[in-house]
Amino acid sequence: MKKFFKFLGILILIVGLGAGGYMGYRQFTATDEKTNAFALVPRDAAFVVETENLSTAWTTLSRSELWQYLKTTEYFSDINEDLLLVDKFLKDNVIADKLLSGRKLVVAGCLVPPDNWDMLFLVDLESISAYFNDFKTTLKHIEGYKYSSTEKTLAQTEKKVEVHTLQSNDDPNYKITITLINNVLAASLEPSLINTLINKYEDGFWENNQNFQLVNSGLSNRNMFKLYVNWPQCPAIYKLFSTESNDILEMLSTSLTYSALQMDLQNEQIDFSGYTSLDSIYSYVRAFSAVGPGKSRGQEIISNQTAAYISLGFSDFNKFYEGLLKEYERGNKKEMDDMKRLISVAEKMLGISIQNDLLGWVGNEIAVCKLRPLSDKSRDIDIAALFHASDINKAKQGLGNIVTHIKRRTPVKMEIEPYKNFEINYLGGVKGIFKMFLGKLFSQLEKPYFTYIEDYVVFANSQEVLHQIIDDYLNGRIMSKDEKFSDFRDEFDRKSNISVYLQMPKLYEMLYKYAPLDDKKSIEENKDIICSFARFGFQLSNDNGLFRSNMLIQYDSLARQKDMEEFAEAMIENETDFNIDSLNFIVTLPNDTIFSDGKARINYPDTARLNYEGTISDERPQGIWRTYYVSGNLMATGNYDNGRLNGTFYFYRDAYHQTQALAEVNYKNNVLNGNFKEYYADGTIKSDITYENGKKNGMAYYYRPNGKLRLTQKYKNDEKSGKATVYDVKGKKVGKTENEV
Repeated sequence: MKKFFKFLGILILIVGLGAGGYMGYRQFTATDEKTNAFALVPRDAAFVVETENLSTAWTTLSRSELWQYLKTTEYFSDINEDLLLVDKFLKDNVIADKLLSGRKLVVAGCLVPPDNWDMLFLVDLESISAYFNDFKTTLKHIEGYKYSSTEKTLAQTEKKVEVHTLQSNDDPNYKITITLINNVLAASLEPSLINTLINKYEDGFWENNQNFQLVNSGLSNRNMFKLYVNWPQCPAIYKLFSTESNDILEMLSTSLTYSALQMDLQNEQIDFSGYTSLDSIYSYVRAFSAVGPGKSRGQEIISNQTAAYISLGFSDFNKFYEGLLKEYERGNKKEMDDMKRLISVAEKMLGISIQNDLLGWVGNEIAVCKLRPLSDKSRDIDIAALFHASDINKAKQGLGNIVTHIKRRTPVKMEIEPYKNFEINYLGGVKGIFKMFLGKLFSQLEKPYFTYIEDYVVFANSQEVLHQIIDDYLNGRIMSKDEKFSDFRDEFDRKSNISVYLQMPKLYEMLYKYAPLDDKKSIEENKDIICSFARFGFQLSNDNGLFRSNMLIQYDSLARQKDMEEFAEAMIENETDFNIDSLNFIVTLPNDTIFSDGKARINYPDTARLNYEGTISDERPQGIWRTYYVSGNLMATGNYDNGRLNGTFYFYRDAYHQTQALAEVNYKNNVLNGNFKEYYADGTIKSDITYENGKKNGMAYYYRPNGKLRLTQKYKNDEKSGKATVYDVKGKKVGKTENEV
């Protein structure tokens, strides 16, 4: 984006200065041949942005709230001076502004083999092309650049074109390559794009491309910008930025051809709407063309810590699945025959019916979710899948039948784990079953755990992910209750075939944690920009063979700070292992026993296991006492004064053959008073909270497992006083909002 803004600014100066010869215009013979700027876009461009009015487009971009924020960031600061120059040039040059108005600009993003990409800028000069008679003279006088040129022959013609190069005096590697093809000025920072344009010049590809014209015909000229996406070319661009596979992009790029979208730049969001065409060959998405859209409701049960939510919706799942099988067979009949054989073998071996037990109950939505990394145990392969059930009882019966038969016929251990009134089951013994039926998008969901929440079956490839989903569901921390996300979701149709929602501050945590070491520095340096594009959504809905398409990007310069505050507080609630009231550590002397002064040992009732030991005075605990778990491990030790807790009490984990600190708690006359410290299992401090008369008063400090601060919060009489201050993984302050009075 920085490259786009910088070069666009320089390009406007070049066009404007060249057109500045208007007043000294001298007639010369110009060709009548006209070229449509869009016709020069290479057929392998991954995306194209088009505007019909270069001057107004520049004004709209440079005055937008988005740009006002971006230019304050360190990443964009070095080009701000160039952009201010363009602003001043247009403001003070009435003729240039007039000549640039109504001028079409086309920007194409192209792959530059073997491992780069760049943009090709095309400006339709139309009637002002005649004013470029002294174009070379104009370029020679561009301040700060060294000029050179060479002549080449345009492919499929005998026409000679001149290629101009401007090389920056400050940075010899920064070169602008420019040429004029009839009435179109073509420019790029990548010389090979201009050379390819000249050597492979063709006119008519886009005009004669039926798929492209089909989606393009649905757009109006009311919007300032248009965006075109060439889906088959997108994976090559994506691979330049990430070594990780992207199943959703692979699915879309092998199924779709082009998207044509109208773009509306508003104060806090960029809105795209239009149509997308399908590829004629075998494709996953083509199966949706036979069914209507389905309602997406998974956001009502899934954690608000979801970084990516990908929803597949259908008015009739069985009809969709029939279409999907036909597409599989069209694409690879041998692979389809192998799948049928594997299904038959699995059904006979386990005594189950895949159709009845696993597929027959699926309702209107299947969604795949990736949660942000929630602990050091989080893995990049962690995934959850939500299957809406048309009949949840039928789903329980079918999955219960599969689990029962796997237990009987395989050695796989499949014990049910009770967790907070939910049952977590394990679907082992049938490896890769979801990938087999639903494709690569579900490839990481092997041998999943699952539970039931409302009318959804929730699968995950780890118990920890299910625990988090259940915890957040019980605490009401779900996507639909996130006000910002809920408002964002309302911008889209309630029913769709494919919906993708990304929450960028949460996705940033994933990108950073799982990125190769070489990429981490770059990701961290650009974290504020990445996170400022707070929410991204993309939706496809079947509409008579085409897919109605909507895309929305919302930005918020404070998105990362807000997210860190909310996440830190949620993590503190989730990670509080130490519930002092549940430990039953306080020494309680049996009423039916008379104790004499001196040392005493008290066992658990009806056992020979030691519960407490210490000293008794006047039938009250006095001095140091120890409390033990049923396992025999030390639970707590602390001082009693006339039977009342006074001083520091030390608590330990129920760890076999070792003493692991859990907490240090200060009491005064049986009431919490002073510091309350909790520790991670390795002894690193987890929290340090100040109590006064049994209530939180003063500062509370919460730490990460690496010992760095996570959050600080001030309390007054157990209530939060002001907003929290949040720190990133390196202990650097993220931000602090004004205290609430």
